[in-house]
Amino acid sequence: SKIKRLFDSIKIQDFTNFMIVYIDDASTNQSGEYVKFVINNDPFFKQKAIYVGNDVRQNILPNLVFAMQNIITNRNSIVVHIDNDDYLLTNQVLSRIMQEYKNDAELTVGNCVRYNKPLKHYKVYSFEKVWERGGDNVWLHPKTHLRSLFDFVNVDEDLKKDGVFIDVNTDFAFMLPMVEHSKKSVFIPELLYYFEPSHDNISQEKQYRKVYKDEVKTHILKKARDRYEKNHSSYR
Repeated sequence: SKIKRLFDSIKIQDFTNFMIVYIDDASTNQSGEYVKFVINNDPFFKQKAIYVGNDVRQNILPNLVFAMQNIITNRNSIVVHIDNDDYLLTNQVLSRIMQEYKNDAELTVGNCVRYNKPLKHYKVYSFEKVWERGGDNVWLHPKTHLRSLFDFVNVDEDLKKDGVFIDVNTDFAFMLPMVEHSKKSVFIPELLYYFEPSHDNISQEKQYRKVYKDEVKTHILKKARDRYEKNHSSYR
């Protein structure tokens, strides 16, 4: 039902010049079969979607790297990240995002509403030195960027810790290097996106992972600070 509401929200967009890369990360609830059925039978999605089905779970960052390196290879493409349990709030979300790119944006974030914090208001204070403010809110959905910016992400250095892909705070891991190289980053204040955090992320049973999450985030932010200091020291 969540994938249906996502697909329904995509189908009503007034901007339709897009393609979909759908990655099913070894799901076990028949959602992959539903997606394949829709893609193969719905005339709207039939010519618009590429389905990737993993036999073994890979997690977020390996899937992202695979898509960027093997599918979304046009450096001029605009990439919009959408989780399959979320959806677009209006029929003008993509056209609103496109307005910013027509005005030379290279990266945009936000804004979203989340069901477990419906009154929380988000904003990005600044895209400068976001590592000084805990990464600010550059994780906000929907995250979008020019495909060319992903070339500045060093897979081994930025997306891995101790040689293993990072599995928490992944938004910060790939967004921070792109923010650093984006010539124009934009925060969109209008609500565009319904964000439903996974139950694993919000359940009390997972609270023991907070120490681990904080450790990984500290690692990511230190990487960002080190990159900044290295790049700016070279100009002195």
